[in-house]
Amino acid sequence: MNKLLQALELRVLVIDGAMGTELFKLGIGVGESGELWNIEQPEKIVQIQQAYADAGADILISNTFGANRIALEKHQLTARAEELINAGVSLAKNAAGGSRFVVGDIGPTGEFMEPLGVYTYEDFVAIFSEQAGLLAAAAVDGFIIETMTDLNELKAAIEACAKYDLPVIASMSFNVDADSSGFHTMMGVSPREMAQALKNAGVAAIGANCGSADAVEMAAVVEQFKSVCPIPVLIEANAGKPRNVDGRTVYDQSPEEMAKAVPGLVQAGARIIGGCCGTTPEHIQAIRNKLNEL
Repeated sequence: MNKLLQALELRVLVIDGAMGTELFKLGIGVGESGELWNIEQPEKIVQIQQAYADAGADILISNTFGANRIALEKHQLTARAEELINAGVSLAKNAAGGSRFVVGDIGPTGEFMEPLGVYTYEDFVAIFSEQAGLLAAAAVDGFIIETMTDLNELKAAIEACAKYDLPVIASMSFNVDADSSGFHTMMGVSPREMAQALKNAGVAAIGANCGSADAVEMAAVVEQFKSVCPIPVLIEANAGKPRNVDGRTVYDQSPEEMAKAVPGLVQAGARIIGGCCGTTPEHIQAIRNKLNEL
């Protein structure tokens, strides 16, 4: 059995925290390619990932979220996809040091399928297959498909990853409904609908990341997943609800406050816990400490 799957069976795993908001702290500009920093500022990528490793993360995520053809085209970087992905995986492996897992990050294309957009399902499978193939060739321990809002786009990415004998973690971004009655992605997908659609898809874990639900509210998302199928659950909440301050998005939940949600997440059935936007190595350390207490 794959070592990541074995570890997932044995214990609750800690996955790392935010990359994007940490890059902003280190000076990346709005609209710049984070993946290009794998080549131009590798020491800063390693700095972030090493801090997460030192904080107790069991799993590090490669800095390849936007390394698909459509996203790279916006930065005129399509021809450098292999170079950027190889560097991203290599940097994560350096920080992992052989004692932690590295999963290849696959984010959304940023475009829509027909009839809302010009791309077909087959187009998306082909685009994600390019990225997944390069990640697999770089010897990742598995894939994480995250921040998806469209179920069909998520399915296309899963189909692309299924060509390789590696675990797949599939995550969507849920917002709290306006009346606080439930959770849905921007495209109207609920946690139960996601779980129903993926329960026979062969994924290692399903999950939720980003969105407007905080870590405490994420326990209800876990419960909805678990009401449909027994697949392990990943939760990567933001550091609290996003706030707009002088035109900037701010996440200001402290590591200690976020860690208070961990017992509820574990009780609900979460098996992989980490952080998304606004989370720092300090948040991951607090999550690790709380899990150690449990």
